[in-house]
Amino acid sequence: MVYKGLIILIKKYLRGISCFWMISLILPVNQAIANIPLRVSIKYIVDENGSRPATGSFNTDEEINEQSILANTVLATVISELRIQVIEIADLPPTLSAYSSLSATAANRDLIRTMALAEPTTWFWKTDAINVYVTAGNGSAISKFPPDNDIILITQSIFDTTLLHELGHSLNLKHTHQNNGNDGCVDTLNDNADWVFKDQMAISNYGLAYGQLTAMQQNKVDNTWSNIMSYHIPRDQLTSCQKDRASQQASSDEDWLLTKIPRYVINNTNANNCSLLNICNGTWTLPFLDLQSALDSDTLNGKSIILEQGSHFIMQNESINLDVDIYTRQGESVIDREVLLYELPVNIGRSQNPAVSYAVREAQREATLARKTMKKGKKNAAAAIAEDRAVIMKQAKDKNKQHKANVIQHFLEAEKYASGNEKLAIQMELAQRYWHSQNYPLCLEYYIRVADNTDQIHLQKKALRHANQCQNKIAEAIN
Repeated sequence: MVYKGLIILIKKYLRGISCFWMISLILPVNQAIANIPLRVSIKYIVDENGSRPATGSFNTDEEINEQSILANTVLATVISELRIQVIEIADLPPTLSAYSSLSATAANRDLIRTMALAEPTTWFWKTDAINVYVTAGNGSAISKFPPDNDIILITQSIFDTTLLHELGHSLNLKHTHQNNGNDGCVDTLNDNADWVFKDQMAISNYGLAYGQLTAMQQNKVDNTWSNIMSYHIPRDQLTSCQKDRASQQASSDEDWLLTKIPRYVINNTNANNCSLLNICNGTWTLPFLDLQSALDSDTLNGKSIILEQGSHFIMQNESINLDVDIYTRQGESVIDREVLLYELPVNIGRSQNPAVSYAVREAQREATLARKTMKKGKKNAAAAIAEDRAVIMKQAKDKNKQHKANVIQHFLEAEKYASGNEKLAIQMELAQRYWHSQNYPLCLEYYIRVADNTDQIHLQKKALRHANQCQNKIAEAIN
C-alpha cells in the first residue's frame, strides 16, 4: 500500500510542476499492485452434458484463480513488471464435446488452433489474448513459441505453476534444460530434467556438492533449480536474462497482448540501438535513455513507464499533465510441452464401475448447475431495480452454495465404490474442494489420504505440500 501512495505522489508531481524542480526517484521493489497485464482467456471444452472434467488440478474457477494469483505473486517477488490478467473463464458449447478429452500434444494443440481460427465464434477465440483451452485429456500442458504464441492446451495432471510455466514459453522462454542446457540465458546453469537432487546440478556446474559451494554459487543453483522454466519442484524463480526475454517478447506483442502499454527507460543492453534513424520510443528494443527523455517525448499518455532498478532524475521548467503510472523492474519457433510428472484419471464419469460413474456424473451435473445459478443470478440482478439486486444475488449465492455442497456429497459417494487411481483422483478432488470451501480439517485429511496411498512420488509431494497449507490454516484459526 505504501507503493500505491508513492505512485499517486509521483502522479501529482508530474501533473503539477510549474517551476524548476529536480526530483530523485528511487522506486521500491515491493510492487504487489504494479503490473503490465498479459491478457489470458481460459476456455473449457466440456463434454456432451456440458460438464467440465470431473476431477483434476484445473477443473474449477477456483483452481484457475489460484494459479493466476500464485503466478502474479511469483512475478512480483522476482520483480518483473509483467502480470497475468484472466479476462474470462468460459465453457465452450457441448457441440464441441468430441474434443473434450484431447491430450496435451502438439498435434492436438495445432488442431484446436486451426479450428478456432476457422470458427472463432464457436471456439470463443480471442485475437487480443492468449487462448487457453482446457480438456479432460492425458498429459500436462503444451504451449507454442512466437510467432504463434496465442494458444495453450492444458489438461488435468498439472502443478500449481503450470499456467505461468506455459505462459513463459509464450513469452519466448525455454526450459532450463533445453538444448543441452543452452536455454539462451547465460545466468541459468546447466540443467537436466531427470535430476532429482541439487547436488547433481552443483557437481555438473562446479564440481562440488551443493553444501560445499559458496553462497553466490548456491544462489545460482537455487535460481536454476527452482526456476519457473525447470522441471523441478517447487518453481518460483526467474533470472534477469529470462525477465529480459519475457519483457522483449511482451513489448513486441503489445498491440494484441497487453492491457497497459509499457515504455521502458534505460535498458543498457538495448541503449545503443537508438540513432537518428531509430529514435528512442520506449519500446524494449528502443528504450528511453533516461526518465526525462521519456517525459519529453509527448507519447506517454495512457501508458506506463517502466524503470530499471536504481535512481532516476527529472528536471522540469514547465507544466506537465500526463496520465501515466511509473513502475520498476529488476534489478525460433519450436514445439514444446511440460513433462508429465504424475497422472490420475480424469474422465471418471465414464468409469467402468457403474456406481462410481453415476456418482461422478451427478457431481458434474451439480457443478454445472452451480455455475449456471451464479450466471443467471448476475443477469437477473443486472436487469432488476436497485433495491431488489441484493436479494436476487443472495438467493443465487445460497443456491450456488447448496449445489457445491451437493458436488461434495456425490464425490463422497463415488469414493465409497472407487479403487486404485480412480479413488486417488476423487480424493484429490475432494481435498481441493474442501480447500475452496474453507473446510481445512477435511482438506488436510484428504490430502494425507492421497499422500499415504499413492506410489507416484510427485503426486505425493504435491499432496503433502497442500496438506501443509491446510495445516497452516488450521493453526491460524486456533491462534
